[in-house]
Amino acid sequence: MLLYLMEMYTRSPVHASLDLNMQNLLLALNPHLE
Repeated sequence: MLLYLMEMYTRSPVHASLDLNMQNLLLALNPHLE
């Protein structure tokens, strides 16, 4: 699931505008990933 979300995220045309929000979300959901 995480890899799927990350792949969608990196391919998203709004990737740059969501950068910090998505990074914070991923870190919140998966604190073991950096």
